[in-house]
Amino acid sequence: MSPHEDPSEFPTDDPADRTVTFDRPDGFTIPVERPVRRDRVTTEPPAGQPLARPTGTRIGSPASLRADPRPDSSVDPFPDSPTDPSPDSPAGPPVDSSGDPLPTGSSAESDTGSPTEPYAGSSAEQRTDPSTRHPSDQDVEGDGAEVRPWRVREWFASMGVFMLTLTALPAIALALPNTSMNVLVPARDALGLDNAGLPALIRAAGLALPALLLAVPVFAVASRRFSPRLVLVFGFALLLGGIGAARYAETVPMIAGGRVFQGAGAGAVLPAVLVLVAERRSRFLTVIWAGMLAASLIVAMPLALHATPLPGGGVPPADWRVALAPYPAIAAAALAAAFLCMIFRGRSRLASSRRAERGQLLLPAVPAAGFAFLAVVTTYGWSPGAQLVVGGIAMAALLGLAVVGSRDTATGSPFGCAVVMVTIGLLTYPLAGPLAGLANASAMMRGAADPRLYLVPFGAAALAALLGAVATVRMSRDAARGAVLGGHGLAIVAVLVCLATDVASDPWLLLAPLVPLGAGLGMALAASLRDAGVGAALFGLTLSFPAVLVGQLLVLALQAGQIQRLRPENGAQQLYGLTAGFRIWVIAAGVLTVVLVAACVRVTAARERASRPEGRRRAEKAAAKAAAKAAAKAASEA
Repeated sequence: MSPHEDPSEFPTDDPADRTVTFDRPDGFTIPVERPVRRDRVTTEPPAGQPLARPTGTRIGSPASLRADPRPDSSVDPFPDSPTDPSPDSPAGPPVDSSGDPLPTGSSAESDTGSPTEPYAGSSAEQRTDPSTRHPSDQDVEGDGAEVRPWRVREWFASMGVFMLTLTALPAIALALPNTSMNVLVPARDALGLDNAGLPALIRAAGLALPALLLAVPVFAVASRRFSPRLVLVFGFALLLGGIGAARYAETVPMIAGGRVFQGAGAGAVLPAVLVLVAERRSRFLTVIWAGMLAASLIVAMPLALHATPLPGGGVPPADWRVALAPYPAIAAAALAAAFLCMIFRGRSRLASSRRAERGQLLLPAVPAAGFAFLAVVTTYGWSPGAQLVVGGIAMAALLGLAVVGSRDTATGSPFGCAVVMVTIGLLTYPLAGPLAGLANASAMMRGAADPRLYLVPFGAAALAALLGAVATVRMSRDAARGAVLGGHGLAIVAVLVCLATDVASDPWLLLAPLVPLGAGLGMALAASLRDAGVGAALFGLTLSFPAVLVGQLLVLALQAGQIQRLRPENGAQQLYGLTAGFRIWVIAAGVLTVVLVAACVRVTAARERASRPEGRRRAEKAAAKAAAKAAAKAASEA
């Protein structure tokens, strides 16, 4: 059907004159009021006349499509068939399946037995009778009709992404820890190495995190440019292949290759999961992703130390290769969830990526490659002071990238998501990992009955991170802004508590700093993702794990410096040196958190100013000047 505008071109302001005529295939020409079909006819109504949507209509306007995320095939705002039973079809005499007019009061049945009588638009019974309504309008008003298939598909798709989030993020985090130092003796004997070859073994086992740094920006672009499900499957293939290679490695190069594949696979899965979460457009799934990311980074090292405890601190693993891939079952469960996401595909609601967004996502790749290279090179006999210099420069570069990227249109967010991602990377794994090691060493030296008791505080911190993220689901925009700052405040409180008490001396004392740390970080990350686009979230993700690497470099350098200064002669003195270096790192982390809070406030304020088309004062001056001009012109004409 082709619409033809009325040649009178709205001669009056009467809404009845705003009509469009439609030529039906059966020869009838039907006048239809223009607002009913405003998605096809875009002529503006006369001044003062609102373009109201009539009650009871169901049209395919962009607003209705956003409110009703059905597949495009189910939306038929203009049915072309004269036998279509849509309540929006124009008035006309009944016709049969061939288009011929039927006698008044008669109806026709199709071959499948469905009614084919068109809606005349005048009977209230026909409006409320489900048998006379268009299939796309079924179950819209809760009238007891069957659940539409698209709702079932969307529900299964969301559940698949939910299960993927719960399993993939822990599998990614568990690829990071390097606990090879706890199995050096059996590894040396099995590989036939001497003591001079042990540094190469430790270095090879620590290649997962540098590989992840390099992979995240590349696969973030691939997840936006191509299908995220294909990137997900490819990432799991790399991850599981690396786990298998590491668990059956017989040489140091095989260990290095397995760990590199694990890191690259984790770097591919991570952005793909985030894009799948963003496709669902569900605030609940977004906060679950945020909470699981913070929780997984907090518990990764404690779980790895549980699988491969310190020598003499627990039951040693049956195979020393467990240190290279401690929990392969979690990765297998994540792969099963990925297959569910492949089977149940919901409707994608993400716009395709633009060149500017892809360029911004690749921007951190160059500094990330430099950080990864320096992190490996510094293991070749670099002094702790040189490592601290490298870590300080890298931290300044990350902060600068976060601030600059937050001002960009494609990667910026209202609440400084990139800056918060740096905070997450800096205060989760680099803070919880050394603390777990110190707690295990302290328990072993005191002869604790069950060293696994130290897992409880870290599990509580992970749960607090998840609950803190979920608490932001129904927050308003102003409350979300306060949650970002409040989450950083809780992290600063956790740092102060950690400095004020000897948390490694008792497992229950660990609850005091870890619970507010987890709750604050989960809350801040979930709130910062509010109203953030997928480009902004991916850009922040490309900065989060470089922050993890920088934090690890700083804390290990500080602990190594204290060990060199003290020159311990026994285990107690060595534990004291490691604890002293960790406390210095906690102080530095607190200072960096304050700097990040200031950067977050600055970025948020800048985004708010940029979102306003003009300042209020400037608008008032412009209006006053225009009014003065109009008055002067009127006076001159008079």
